[in-house]
Amino acid sequence: MLSVWIYTSELSNTMNTILLNAEDIKIGFRCLAELLLEGMKELDENQWFELGVNYGDEIGTKTLLSSNEKEDLIRLVLTDQCSQEEILKVGFDHVFLELWGENSKGNPEPIYSSQPNAFTLFGKLCEAIPEGHYISEGSLKQEKGNYIIEKEYQGEGFHFKNEIGYVFFTDFPAYAGEYAEPDEYETRKDFERRENLPSLGDDTAIRIFQEVEWTCSDTLYNELQYSE
Repeated sequence: MLSVWIYTSELSNTMNTILLNAEDIKIGFRCLAELLLEGMKELDENQWFELGVNYGDEIGTKTLLSSNEKEDLIRLVLTDQCSQEEILKVGFDHVFLELWGENSKGNPEPIYSSQPNAFTLFGKLCEAIPEGHYISEGSLKQEKGNYIIEKEYQGEGFHFKNEIGYVFFTDFPAYAGEYAEPDEYETRKDFERRENLPSLGDDTAIRIFQEVEWTCSDTLYNELQYSE
């Protein structure tokens, strides 16, 4: 059984969630660790493992954790608070694993690199976190590498909204309004790209995600902006 560090109440308040709680985030990291461990099962134990995050082309990558033992690396994923905070910030979809060895000149170089499949991880999270602990309206499937969204009627119109897609990922489907095409969606990064509203401050993105219903999020943002 994988054990995981439990968030303090202070950190829990910084996770930008709506229904998800600290115990659910704990489950999320366990799912990530299990998928990482599954990807490492065929790798030689006597190598140097590194786990990092990819910030994108402008910033690049950063190594967060490293070890010469698989189990120790997984233990760090489950227990290192600073790394967990950074992984949540960047998103599970930007976590990568590298195995380092030596080239013919004896210099260290990565000989294996992998990234957890975001859709597979999303499925594991939805199964592991109890129903009712997160916003889940509509459904998501994948066909030939493309995300296909099925919307659900909510009061005045149809939309797709999933809190797991918002909290644990940054470039993964989190919301789609009624008039979005089946393969069009908004991600957490889309919600966070706007300037904070004076009345909401740092909670602007998560509040827009929480309150948007069937329209695109830009519409709600503009309405709130003009009402200030």
